[in-house]
Amino acid sequence: MLNAKERNDLEAKLICDIISSEIRFKEIYTSRHNIEHLFNNNDFRELYMAIRKYFENTNELPISYYQLLEYGNFKGIWENYDIGFTIDSYRDMEYLLIDDYLEKRTIMMQKEIKELKLKGLDYLDALSSESHKLLMSVDKQYFEKEKTNQEKIDDLLIDIKNRDKNSNYIKTGFNLIDAKTNGIPKGHLSIIAGRPGMGKTSFMLQLSNNIISQGLKVGIISIEMTFNELQIKNISYLTKIDSRYIENGSVESMNLALIESEAEKLKSDNYIIDDNSFQTPQSIKATLRKWIMNKKIDIVFIDYLTLIRINYNKGRNDLEIGALTQDLREFAKETKLPIVLLSQLNRAVESRNDKKPFLSDLRESGSIEQDANLVIFLHRPSYYGIDAYQTDYMNMELICNNVSVDAEDIASIIIAKARNGQTGTVPLQYIPRFHSFENIEIKHKLMRVASNEYPF
Repeated sequence: MLNAKERNDLEAKLICDIISSEIRFKEIYTSRHNIEHLFNNNDFRELYMAIRKYFENTNELPISYYQLLEYGNFKGIWENYDIGFTIDSYRDMEYLLIDDYLEKRTIMMQKEIKELKLKGLDYLDALSSESHKLLMSVDKQYFEKEKTNQEKIDDLLIDIKNRDKNSNYIKTGFNLIDAKTNGIPKGHLSIIAGRPGMGKTSFMLQLSNNIISQGLKVGIISIEMTFNELQIKNISYLTKIDSRYIENGSVESMNLALIESEAEKLKSDNYIIDDNSFQTPQSIKATLRKWIMNKKIDIVFIDYLTLIRINYNKGRNDLEIGALTQDLREFAKETKLPIVLLSQLNRAVESRNDKKPFLSDLRESGSIEQDANLVIFLHRPSYYGIDAYQTDYMNMELICNNVSVDAEDIASIIIAKARNGQTGTVPLQYIPRFHSFENIEIKHKLMRVASNEYPF
């Protein structure tokens, strides 16, 4: 590892090396290195950029700082380091600077992780995660060439031309939701939230089944429920047998045969469930990395937020949760994996007359609202004794499988945030005993107007 003087001298030698030979300059100039990022010394960085601009304008290299006065006054650094004095070139100079930076940053990173006092898997995951980020930042900082606006727009046009209309989204399988949101965005954090009893876990399972039917692979981290508890809900949905009968063992022999038949569908390898009830941010990311590599999952659901053992040492719960959602957001962006996080809402929702949740209800839970690309609230008006036909769906007829939907079976899906879509409320049919969410067709009724109220 270089000390400060050795590093400074090496940077000066690199500048001399560059301007002593046009061949060497062009070799560096056209390489995949972003050379300006190799300089810790800001004077050397600015001098290199001035040399580059001079060459771009004149197709020559400067032999004196006078030739660079248009770009700045480099007299002092030029004379102090004998810039322009020819030295013996060695091609590993830039790699020595990169290696030195990596070595110092790695030592600093290890020190920062040790201060977190993590143990076992949590320590290894933090080390793996930060090492990956370091490598990505080095690749971007030192090796990724800055593109012109023209190159960026040309790349974008090619991407638009070749991309499938919904390649950046995964369809939910619920037509009205997909029409507003395009689906679940890839590489982003999405939130499904609601008060207890709204059907969040059942909705998650239905989404998972809809996504699996598209030939995609789903991962579920279930902190609240076991594998068997989730599968009972799935079996209830598939067989339309009340889950309470399955749970208490009062299923008739005829229905047992149906359960065995439908359960065959659940033996697919297109999903994986981790029902470990002790989960930390580090253990979740370690699991997801393993699934991405070995199982090739396309999306993950985490049920649910407040059951994750958070250990960011922020001192306040809202800051802890904010650190968690930011961590998951960055992980989703880094891996391009869509992460759907389920969350409970506090009791403030129930103090309102209509019992509807708002984005403001998430603000007490860290920075969820800012970190999420998509936020969906589940709301069941009938749970609170409210007739949905008298509120959100006046003068509408809601149809499911050619049958009118009863008010007690209406679930309102409130799309509170859709960064690249539309917000609003759409209905689904929800039958709690079967854990079943179904698409609804909306028909608008013609309003009857008394004869003396016609405006003509």
